[in-house]
Parts: sequence; structure tokens; C-alpha cells
Amino acid sequence: MYRIGSGYFRRSAAPLLLLTCLLLTCLLLAACTTTAQDVAVEGAVAKPERVYSVGDTGPAGGLVFYDKGERSEGWRFMEVAPAATQMPLQWGALGSEVPGTSAEIGTGKANTALIVAMLDSLGERGRAAQYCDALNVNGYTDWFLPSRLELDQLYWQLGFKGLGEFLGLGQGYWSSTEFDSEKAWGQGFSAGVKGRIEKSDIFLVRAVRVF
Repeated sequence: MYRIGSGYFRRSAAPLLLLTCLLLTCLLLAACTTTAQDVAVEGAVAKPERVYSVGDTGPAGGLVFYDKGERSEGWRFMEVAPAATQMPLQWGALGSEVPGTSAEIGTGKANTALIVAMLDSLGERGRAAQYCDALNVNGYTDWFLPSRLELDQLYWQLGFKGLGEFLGLGQGYWSSTEFDSEKAWGQGFSAGVKGRIEKSDIFLVRAVRVF
């Protein structure tokens, strides 16, 4: 109550109630906004990975040719470098054995590292594995020479279907799988025939990468 002259009057509670309601409304709006932001962040984290199909364009601009069905060891898909990067080269290391190369899918990157180390130790330059290892396509530098079975997938999933602009009759491609100190595995892309090729022969190189 407050006093004017000799009389007393009761102060209205309406302004105080109005202020309280406004304050509560602001607090509720702030809480809702925070919750919405949290949901958005959680949604972004839970966003599913894109699933590529064979023949799709991969992140680096090449064609996807292999899907192992799930992500493991940091990758699920393989893509081949664009046709413009294709190069005729020697395998190299003729007369020297590169221990540890494998034919299996998923081993091409390790094979390439082993071959490059051997070639560097021999003072050789410009060989198939070195070319793949140094390749930069659209900012991607993680290319390698495919293993024998990776190269086989490349043939059946793309080359055999007329995709990827591979050269056919009379042309073959190197794999990163060594046969012995004199030969490495290669594959023709006219009929898919695999063979043991002299390391000093000129075969085509088409790099691949995993992602």
C-alpha cells in the first residue's frame, strides 16, 4: 500500500506479474533454442555415410569400381584415377626381388610402398609404382598401383563393361604384385588375361585409391 495525503491505497500487482511472465517466457525460449541446436548437432554427427555404387564418380573424380560392403581399416570403396592420368611405364627393379608384395584386395597401397622403397634404393626413377605414389588428382595424393586382384576387379567392374576409357586390344596394365625378381603380374584389358610380364616391358599404369 502507499499513502497520498491522509489516505492509503493498495498498489496493483499487475505490473509485477507481467514482468515475471515475460522473464519466464524468455527463459523458456532460450531453453528451446538450446535444445534445438543440440538436436541439430546430434543429427549432424549421426548423418549416414554416402553409399557409392560401382560406376559412380568418386570423391577424387575417378570411377568407383569396388565396394567391400562395410567400412573397415579406414575404407570401404575403391576408385580409379581418371583416364587422362593413364601412363605407359616400366615396372622397374629388374633383377631385384621386392619381398612382401601380395595379390589380395586391400594390399595395393602396401605393395606400392614396398616397391617405391626398393626403386629409391636402386636409384630408379619414373617407374609405375613411383608414378602412382606421386600422383595428385584434384588435390588427392593417396594413389597407388593396384594389386593383382584389385586390377582384376578393375577389369571386370569397369573395363569389361566399357567404362573408364581403358585401352583394349594389344594393351595391358601393371599390378603391384611381383612374381619374381624378373617379372611382375599384369593384365590385358581386351579379354582380361593375366600374365607374368618382364619388369622392363612397357605396360600401362592406372592408379587407384581407397576411401
